[in-house]
Amino acid sequence: YGGQEENGYPSAGYLITYTKDSLKTCGYSVLNSNIGITASHCVDDAVNIFLGKGVFSSGTENKIKVQKATQKEGWINGKNRNDDFSILNFDGKGFFQEFAEVASPIEGCHYRVVAYGRTEKPEEDYNKPRKSALLCATEISPSIFKVTSPNESSGICFGDSGSPVYFSGTNKVVGVIASIINKIPNNPNPCNFGNTAIVVRADSNKRLIDENIQAIDPNDSISVVDGFTVNVAQETFFEKIGLGSLDNLSETQKYTYLLYGTVGLFLIFVLVIIFLIRSKTERY
Repeated sequence: YGGQEENGYPSAGYLITYTKDSLKTCGYSVLNSNIGITASHCVDDAVNIFLGKGVFSSGTENKIKVQKATQKEGWINGKNRNDDFSILNFDGKGFFQEFAEVASPIEGCHYRVVAYGRTEKPEEDYNKPRKSALLCATEISPSIFKVTSPNESSGICFGDSGSPVYFSGTNKVVGVIASIINKIPNNPNPCNFGNTAIVVRADSNKRLIDENIQAIDPNDSISVVDGFTVNVAQETFFEKIGLGSLDNLSETQKYTYLLYGTVGLFLIFVLVIIFLIRSKTERY
């Protein structure tokens, strides 16, 4: 909703997912000629996925085919919105020339989403203009954060899922749109100017991104023997408890955090014991 037509941010595009019964459109961002990121629910039940860029078109011409999508274990098992993040593998050599790089979000109105989702104009439901809008980030947690438009000048709507959120005017991507917060119970259309959306952080999934980058040489063409496949990535302990960003720390940093955490828990335990002993003594 709102926003402006956008010709920049060449690492952002749209994807079309074909299932057995239907098709759906989302956004994505490309990190190199073989790796892209989107929301995991955008590839649910996928039979084929095609990536487009520039002006939207519904056909498969002038697009590249995704060869493998990787969803997170937490999304498959529990539809946890913290895990609504997916890696796309494809052979985009020659198709993409510019790429995004992963960055960490900070509070404030520093961001721009680039998307092809539904607008406030019904006649654009199938035309799908390429638009961007300024966003403010709040409530940043280790896995997700919230975004809303300053001055209610724009809004997130259906089809914006998976779309990248950048530091405005840069190629630094901080996450992908996952869902809209529906403030009115049972409201079938949460799209509105000034609404709030959830963004899944890209940096909290950097381990998964790096593993895919290291597995595929961007100078080589990739191929998947069985055609299109959907894989499930096993999550680490930190990811399962919503602290996936800790996987990006060095071993020394992890040890330091673990040490501080252990000492903190021990002190809490001691204080609880002292409180219980004093309470029992006062009773007698």
